Amino acid sequence: MPPLMVLWANMHGAFVAFFVLAGMLIIGEVGKHVLRLYGWDTGNLTPPRRILTYGAVVFLTFLATAINPYGFEMLTFPFKVVQHDIFFEMIFEWMPPEFPFFTPFWVVLAAFCVIMLPNWRKVDLTHALLVVGWSYFSLSARRNIVLFGYVAVPLFGYYVVNAGRVLYENGPLWIRQRKIALALPYVAVYAYAAYLVYAVADVGLRSMVHEYGFGPHTEVPERTADFILRERPAGNMFNEYNVGGYLIYRLYPDYLVFQDGRVDVYGPKTFWRYKVIESGNPIWRDAVKEHNLGFFVLTYGGVKYPECLAAQLYNDPDWALVHWDDTCMVFVKRSGPNRALAERLAYKYVNPTSPTESYLDNTDRATSALLELNRALEAVPEMRRARSLKIYCLSVLKRYDEAATETEILRKYQADNAAINALHGRIAFAQKHYAKAEEYFRQALKRRSRSAELWIDLGKTLELQNKTKEAQEAYLRATKYAKEGDLVALMHLARVTSRLGDDKLAASYWDQYLEFRPMDVVALNDAGTLHMRQNDFLRAITFFKRAAELNPQTAAPLYNLACAYAKLHDYARAQHYLKAAIQIGGETIAQIAREDKDLAEYRARPEFEIALRDALTTSMVSVTTGTLTSQSKELSSP
Repeated sequence: MPPLMVLWANMHGAFVAFFVLAGMLIIGEVGKHVLRLYGWDTGNLTPPRRILTYGAVVFLTFLATAINPYGFEMLTFPFKVVQHDIFFEMIFEWMPPEFPFFTPFWVVLAAFCVIMLPNWRKVDLTHALLVVGWSYFSLSARRNIVLFGYVAVPLFGYYVVNAGRVLYENGPLWIRQRKIALALPYVAVYAYAAYLVYAVADVGLRSMVHEYGFGPHTEVPERTADFILRERPAGNMFNEYNVGGYLIYRLYPDYLVFQDGRVDVYGPKTFWRYKVIESGNPIWRDAVKEHNLGFFVLTYGGVKYPECLAAQLYNDPDWALVHWDDTCMVFVKRSGPNRALAERLAYKYVNPTSPTESYLDNTDRATSALLELNRALEAVPEMRRARSLKIYCLSVLKRYDEAATETEILRKYQADNAAINALHGRIAFAQKHYAKAEEYFRQALKRRSRSAELWIDLGKTLELQNKTKEAQEAYLRATKYAKEGDLVALMHLARVTSRLGDDKLAASYWDQYLEFRPMDVVALNDAGTLHMRQNDFLRAITFFKRAAELNPQTAAPLYNLACAYAKLHDYARAQHYLKAAIQIGGETIAQIAREDKDLAEYRARPEFEIALRDALTTSMVSVTTGTLTSQSKELSSP
């Protein structure tokens, strides 16, 4: 162990974990001897000679840690680091795990409670120290979960095996006959192996490939480093710490990083100043002068916030975005030695700092942005962000065939990517290729099954293929996953349920919708129509009246009021509202009224044609005099 510790102490601060583990083992074994003197049986005793041997090995290992540039002072470093709350508050891997983060950890922790607590007097003291100690470390910082696996899971297997033996010897007859209990040790072994593989892959390797550049260039700033080495921007660099390690690897000694992942080495003051600048605090302008910063290398982590540093730089006339890829953006100062670079490469219309694409909805800006996006794709052909924005611009310009071609190219890089398949589905939908759109949306939902937006898209596509029942199921799933206050899915669900003929259920959906959107005229009109179909005319009238009051220039609720009163044989009110509807909708409304079955009894009365003639005359006069604009409104058929 001492030779290994020489390497470990010079490579990573977690070497102290060995002494924590060894300390628990020795304290536990010595403690068992002490407790045995007082009559406590806390597990099998380790011979004192062997404990002394363990202690000697630990002491020699302790001496080996001094073989580093800082000597024994290195031992105090981890303890100094954990005294600073800033690391635990701002660094993801140092934060306490929140359920259900890394579910196997919580499963093993719960299993220990079930197995050990009921028989705590019989639990080995050393085992208890190891489980309690490493559980505490893991609950303090999620980075310790992997170490918890190495230490605690073998103990879990040990107790499962013992439980299996007890069940086999003393359990019910059906367990002993089938020898189910004998399979438990194998279950424990496989669970342990699965835990370690999952822990290393999910918690360890995923961060390692990002930090040390072992992953694809979409995960590390490879293209950004290529750009910096090619264009050579002047001045010092500010970079986000999570890409600092790779930038050291690519840019040193030509450029020095502002911060990298060794935040514990730099100390809390340096890291705090970095976080203040990176968060977009106005102090960043002072930092530019203090550190002679000529360019910024920023990731997309903060672009969902409108005041993030990247957004401020993009909107600042003194700075220019000159490069962006799937990982990073590079901003240079427009004045000074980077002026020529900014004038030549600045992006004026494409804004990758925007959390949405809506700024491209203007056709003029979409056209200009398209030229910049083509330039970005010439530099980085596999760039997903640029190609996605290009597809969006082409859709705004209604160049759907080109958008579909670009989407096919995008899918070559990530065929199973949910966002790409969703984008392809929307393009196919715009082209009215509904079967293809359905296929793409279903592929996207395999990866993002909890996306309300995707379920709504699928529902619309199914409706247009007359798959109404399937559309209803899609909208039901959308309502399940919709965010609080997002009622689009509920609105679609109410309409498709109505199409299926279940007016009572559809009306209940509209009632839920209107609890949150009581001013929605279309919803009020549709809800009233459903109550009309159920012959609940009085309730329908309340909805139609609210719709008419909110928007008196809409013909639909007025016409539906006429129908409702006609069904109640209140022909005076029916005539009043029919005239009002025809004055807005003109001949279109009059023609519908001549054929509508809900007005059949009213049409048999002589005043019906008189009311129509008077209303049409008034409508023509209103249009002629300009006092009322004649409108053609789509009516909800009553």
